[in-house]
Amino acid sequence: MPRKTIEITDNKAVRIEPVKISGKRYISVRQLYRTTKNPNWMHGRQGINIDADDAPRIAKIIERYATLDESEYTDVDLDAEKDGDEKPARTVRKRGDK
Repeated sequence: MPRKTIEITDNKAVRIEPVKISGKRYISVRQLYRTTKNPNWMHGRQGINIDADDAPRIAKIIERYATLDESEYTDVDLDAEKDGDEKPARTVRKRGDK
């Protein structure tokens, strides 16, 4: 199945594609960017691999959340998160780790 690239702005896009990593199936969602010097889409730092078995359930939740009234959204202060003591969890795996 081919990858699907969704252009968000002239410089930003999202690419969604099915991938296999170490034999396991995932849906890869990656942010892409391009510059005036290089018009080709390049991988940004942001992205996620969703286990293919979990993807339908996650997609339903995302679709439901996309139709919420504005009053149902949670306000997030990104600057406060940067300055706060809590850091987001981050897992770093070495190649070959499962």
